[in-house]
Amino acid sequence: MTLLTPVAMLLLIPFTAFCLWYLQQSNRVGAMLPGSWRLVTTPSLRQFMQRRLKSGDDKSIIVAAVCSLLVIATLAHPVIVIDTAPPANFTGRVVVLDMSAGIDVEAQRFFADSLLVNQSVNDAASATATGLVVAGDGAYTVVPVTQDMAHVQRYTGVATPDLMPANGRTLHEGIAVAESLLADAEVAVGQVVIVTSGTPLEEFIAIPDRGRLRDIVVADGESQHWSGVAESYRAQLHASSDLAAVVERLSSAARDRFFRGVQESTFDLRPPLIALALVLWLWLLRRRIER
Repeated sequence: MTLLTPVAMLLLIPFTAFCLWYLQQSNRVGAMLPGSWRLVTTPSLRQFMQRRLKSGDDKSIIVAAVCSLLVIATLAHPVIVIDTAPPANFTGRVVVLDMSAGIDVEAQRFFADSLLVNQSVNDAASATATGLVVAGDGAYTVVPVTQDMAHVQRYTGVATPDLMPANGRTLHEGIAVAESLLADAEVAVGQVVIVTSGTPLEEFIAIPDRGRLRDIVVADGESQHWSGVAESYRAQLHASSDLAAVVERLSSAARDRFFRGVQESTFDLRPPLIALALVLWLWLLRRRIER
């Protein structure tokens, strides 16, 4: 069980203090007699009447204390976490290299290698699964989504436009294939990183939004000319120096998704606590009315 608002448990301090004070008062002879009865009765009669009052009120006092504890526990927001471990394929990324003629291949490969090295060095044990797609006259899967960064690097190091069957520039197909790879790998939070350079696209072919993060990295530093392309593909635009921002975007989305998942996989204990407190409170009201 986890308390989402543990500071509410500080209310136990005044509750305990009141209970101690109440017990001290109740132990005084005649202190619990109503009205001015303690002034017009003898000490022996006070003791007799007080014993009768205690025997009739003890249960009510205990129930009232339990109600107070239930209210404090409700304010602390207790929950039972059912499952918090994310699956192995919770996050994933696919790098799309622009292999059209006339682009700066070396700059693209350098950024892609930097991204892969960043994953290997900073979080080698749980590196973000990464795939590789090349886009030219069409889009082709080179490496499916995998956590073996060295395997992906072997292909980014040799990717050139000469390997493409024909000249062309179909980045939209690269995005579509990359998102299909993420879907095939059943990745919950996915990111498509399109690494390109050179002259921006002039024609934008619409592709459906599949709920994945899209980031366009302009490797030759001319990112300001690609704002229209980024807006058309609903992508975030980056320069080649924005490696940390690209990595953090996926990490931030994964944290948000994980937090929502934790909330959905928890059982809130407040409703049963409130229901129990109401039942006890109604019992107290009924006893008071009967008297």
